[in-house]
Amino acid sequence: EEPLEIESKNWVRARVSSDGKLAMIAHWYMPGGLWIYDLERKILRRQTFRGPAASTVWGPGSERFTEGADSNGATVKRIDSEPDAYERIPKGSTRGKPLIPADWSSDGRWLAGVSFPGEADIRVMSAEGQWSPFVATQFREEFPVFSPDGQWLAYSAIEADQYEVYVRPFPGPGTATQISTDAGWAPVWGADMREIFYRIDGKVFSVRIRIDGERLTAERPVELFEGDYATSFPIRAYDVAPDSRFLMIKTMDSVGWKELFEETYPDHIRIRQDWLEEPRRIVPTGDCPAR
Repeated sequence: EEPLEIESKNWVRARVSSDGKLAMIAHWYMPGGLWIYDLERKILRRQTFRGPAASTVWGPGSERFTEGADSNGATVKRIDSEPDAYERIPKGSTRGKPLIPADWSSDGRWLAGVSFPGEADIRVMSAEGQWSPFVATQFREEFPVFSPDGQWLAYSAIEADQYEVYVRPFPGPGTATQISTDAGWAPVWGADMREIFYRIDGKVFSVRIRIDGERLTAERPVELFEGDYATSFPIRAYDVAPDSRFLMIKTMDSVGWKELFEETYPDHIRIRQDWLEEPRRIVPTGDCPAR
């Protein structure tokens, strides 16, 4: 493991840019927000200032990120832009029923999202702002992620007693191919499209795949490593860089959680009794003249 040179905080989700140069890191507790970490220059820059941004994803393109989505469109922001420089896709659209953004296709034409809370379904939005169901059944479907070429969509679903990983051709039609064999969630594609990675608690697995036209076949899963890493639902908390390195978030131990809780919810109240002395010093009082 190689830790990033940043302050240990209550980070909840991390993503790598498509060129592997930047890492997007979000945390939930106050002060919630989104940071961009330059992996080459080792510089951390805050990007959002209006509360938690735990559902933020890269795109569309490599210079913008999507902070939120809804039934009428998506809210995006350019990296290092002014704090309130948000844009709407499509331009001028009003806000609708909330959806959780999950992943943009590499060409910026499609955004995959999850309807949540409730019975989670996977929906896709065109760049023109039109949402349509992609996988919507009586089961829970979560963690959608496009293949690098945009021709396939991997996701997780509970069709029996546990999550499994599946892949469908996009935009369809076509049937689902099961990737995992004994549970699995939070899939992510390898850059060369020859592997799909997924998680089971702290374990990370790899599955070699082969795509022949419209047919996809998968080999047996192989466990890669295990550790105390953060997880999240219904979109993943980790990522895989183009050079196949993993960006993971280590979970905090009991001491870290105690410090976070005490910082966020202090168990004491400070009472200042001389608070009137300062304004009296600045604006001296005296007898008011009679009228």
